[in-house]
Amino acid sequence: MVTHINGLIPSLVPTTNLFASKVRAARDDVPVNAVFVWAGPGAQAQRTMGHTNEIRRPVVMVHIRNGRQKDGSDIAQQIFNTLMGTVPTGYLDMFASTSAPVDNGYDSDGRHNFAIAFVVAYEET
Repeated sequence: MVTHINGLIPSLVPTTNLFASKVRAARDDVPVNAVFVWAGPGAQAQRTMGHTNEIRRPVVMVHIRNGRQKDGSDIAQQIFNTLMGTVPTGYLDMFASTSAPVDNGYDSDGRHNFAIAFVVAYEET
């Protein structure tokens, strides 16, 4: 998903301001203004009678942290709008689980936080 986001939004660069991890503290190698992407469990895998292939649907979390509310909101909305209707390479489908990014308020350092949950589908053989 990090590669997919970077391919659609070139200003988000892996290991610079786009990270394949849960939210990490700001430090020398992780800026305050950053996007974090990680996968979590989704619905139970679906298998049809007697078939060994399964359709799996993990939830991919995209978390946006920014020192400025408007900038963070704008980036979250840009990610949401840009990814809608796209499908990352290797997946069957993708959709957002909400109709807009979620404003999670401030973290303990007063930084603004937004989140988007995408459900992706793939076939496991």
